Amino acid sequence: MKHIPYANAISALMYAMLDTWIDYLGDLDKPDLVIGYVFTIAGGPLVGDQPTNNGFVNSEASIWCNEAFKEAIWLHGLIEDLGIVQKCGGILDIPTPLELDQHLELRAKGMNQAVVVDSRQARCSWPFGNCSDGNSEIEPFVAAHNIILSHAAAVHIYRTKYQKKQGGSIGIVIETEWYEPISNSTADKLAAERADSFTTNWFLDPIIYGKYPAEMENILGSNLPKFTSNEVEQLKKTGLDFIGINQYTGYYVQDCMYSPCKPGIGSSWTEGLYLTSSERNGVPIGEPAGAHWQHVYPQGMEKIVMHVMERYKNIPMFITENGYSEFNNPNFSTEEFLKDVKRVKYMADYLDALLGSIRKGADVRGYFAWSLLDNFEWARGYTLRFGLYHVDFGTLKRSRKLSATWYKQFIAHHKCKPAEQTVKHRMGVVTLSKALFLLLIILGASPSLISCIVNLRITINDESSDSSSSSFPSNFLYGTASSSYQYEGAYLADGKGLSNWDVFSHKPGIQPFVTLHHSDIPQKLEEKYDSWLSPKSQEDFAYFANICFKSFGDRVKYWVTFNEPNIEVPYGYRTGKFPPHRCSGHFGNCSEGDSEKEPFVAAHNMILSHAAAVHIYRTKYQKKQGGSIGIVVQTQWFEPISNSTADKLAAERAQSFYTNWILDPIIYGKYPAEMENILGSILPKFTSDDIENMKKTGLDFIGINHYSGFYVQDCMYSLCKPGIGSSWTEGFYITSSERNGVPFGEPAGATWQNVYSQGMENVVLYVMERYKNIPMFITENGYSELNNSNFTTEEFLSDLKRVQYMADHLDALSRAIRKGADVRGYFAWSLLDNFEWTRGYTLRFGLYHVDFGTLKRSRKLSAAWYRQFIAENKVKTLIGKA
Repeated sequence: MKHIPYANAISALMYAMLDTWIDYLGDLDKPDLVIGYVFTIAGGPLVGDQPTNNGFVNSEASIWCNEAFKEAIWLHGLIEDLGIVQKCGGILDIPTPLELDQHLELRAKGMNQAVVVDSRQARCSWPFGNCSDGNSEIEPFVAAHNIILSHAAAVHIYRTKYQKKQGGSIGIVIETEWYEPISNSTADKLAAERADSFTTNWFLDPIIYGKYPAEMENILGSNLPKFTSNEVEQLKKTGLDFIGINQYTGYYVQDCMYSPCKPGIGSSWTEGLYLTSSERNGVPIGEPAGAHWQHVYPQGMEKIVMHVMERYKNIPMFITENGYSEFNNPNFSTEEFLKDVKRVKYMADYLDALLGSIRKGADVRGYFAWSLLDNFEWARGYTLRFGLYHVDFGTLKRSRKLSATWYKQFIAHHKCKPAEQTVKHRMGVVTLSKALFLLLIILGASPSLISCIVNLRITINDESSDSSSSSFPSNFLYGTASSSYQYEGAYLADGKGLSNWDVFSHKPGIQPFVTLHHSDIPQKLEEKYDSWLSPKSQEDFAYFANICFKSFGDRVKYWVTFNEPNIEVPYGYRTGKFPPHRCSGHFGNCSEGDSEKEPFVAAHNMILSHAAAVHIYRTKYQKKQGGSIGIVVQTQWFEPISNSTADKLAAERAQSFYTNWILDPIIYGKYPAEMENILGSILPKFTSDDIENMKKTGLDFIGINHYSGFYVQDCMYSLCKPGIGSSWTEGFYITSSERNGVPFGEPAGATWQNVYSQGMENVVLYVMERYKNIPMFITENGYSELNNSNFTTEEFLSDLKRVQYMADHLDALSRAIRKGADVRGYFAWSLLDNFEWTRGYTLRFGLYHVDFGTLKRSRKLSAAWYRQFIAENKVKTLIGKA
């Protein structure tokens, strides 16, 4: 790949993750979208990476690494491929007969036992969720309709072209849950029947009988698609050879048609007007498993099989999935995961219940345990373990669990004749066998003995059963279930394209919020033409921006041209504390530079570079890519130290020489009047073309980095001691963190940070009023702690002050929003403790603690709090929208 200038400056991938980037190191649940508002965690390029000597093309160092490490090379990273944009509506579009025929030909030629469909699609609308498109009240039925007809088309092809020759069978797999009425009332009993109709029967009824369940037709009316007479005929004609049943759990069901209900999943009319619950009168329906949706309710297995048997004329059935979930507890050792006693008991009890239905006449042909291996559990990622074999997700080592041994022996000895078959007292034997079963597992008894004990329980379950009827049929099929997507490692091998789950799971609620320039710049440009002091920087930055828009714009909806130019410029060109370390006179000790001129030249070129990049994006990419573009400025709230007119004017000048210095020309085409009046010819001039271009291009949003506030004292009309800000090129003011000995706010770890949450509201309202309420994002806000070498990790993890800081600043932000400020999101700085520029590793801002020696990362209290804050905000907004 040919290297280009600025290739190392794709920085600050500030991922706008809606339930928060915290899931990256935490539970990895599929984050639900935070309704109408973006919360996330900010990050920069250099601060999160470790220095390396070979991480950059041609070993080209950034200035920062040159300054901080001298020999270190910045680890650059471009945007991870987040998937492709789908070009059609997926299952909402009916495939052409040729497309379907070609797909099914490939399937049928290679397999004799075929299961057609076992998948779902993801779109939604209010109040069901926050998606980019979709209609939750219509599209589920359209998608299901097309799936049902696709099934019928596949079965028709198999029956007419392959089945007679190949001798196989074909069916469909349905997820089932047993729905138990929460009371004996007629309304709740009817609700339980509706629950079955809106889940299991929704698919099986039309496939077997050619029409949707009566409950669905009566409630949904025209929302339910209609089958043509030809489709009804084909559905009835093709039918099924077997029904696959996935069964894990059960729920209580409460009526919402004739009874008042709280809002919840299932309660709307298009969902069936019922609510499910895992408990009744405070008593769970069964013991909770690792997945929040799973409770152990083995009798549900027998009941659902009998329901399917009776409703569908005892079509042969397979239990295609049944298994027990464990939470992937990071504190568990491998040995603890291998002793999965609860999984063994779960399987034994569910197989016991399944045998009960078989004895009652259900034609069940097989049982598949989910799953062979711990694997990728869809939206829950790797946070749940269902496997009979343990997988170390770091090394991929696989180890047999107790459940695998038990299941193997159960299959081998399922006809074991128990010695206690003649025991008369049924209940006593059952109780004894359960206790003995658990005791044997705990004591490490042999799998064969355990298997016989379990089968003893199965045998004595029915007093009338004999040894010939107590076991599963001799031709019963046993297996473990798996899914290629959840197991497959080479998912893009042999030219295979991305699936919808590839795209969906590779970006779980994450939006890249990309900054083109975040403080560092290729050293070669500094050596070649002094970087931002030369107009050539405008051309190179525009070229770089064009490459980024072209290469990544299909996946990036938020672009930031510059991060904090109003910090980078004075520190780099006035005091020399930042690269390129240029200054003069009393401002600092540098080998070269002009502190009274160069800051304004550098800022001028940055402003024009921003305008050039925005112009390119607007004219070449924005309409097609649909993104937005803005700039991020550092803000402080400047409070007059007294009520004098001079100090009030000084506070206004402070804003003009700080935030407005960058935003005024970008939005209004000229520098603030205070700067023009004081600086005169020192301030570069914009040409008429520059002004026209800036006004024309403008901004889609303003990014605000906000941390602190200061008192401001006038130095124009009053005597001042020398200090930062007091010179004429700085604006004739000085700042102070206290007044009359009273701190502006509680000091944080950084010397420049005082906790002043009111400043958040003040700054946002100030920007709102000055810039006509252009949309805003709080792109950085966070609390600094000194990296105290005497602190233990546990002390750092209990970061109560950070929690208080975030809570107070978010409260202040909320007030600004209520007063009309168009604020679209909030990014906490920062995800991890990291490299804090000239302060190195002496400050900690992260929601996750980093041990800088071992690089171990640990969640702080603030991370858990922020996650909970987002979840609660989401719920409140959903209720408000409902």
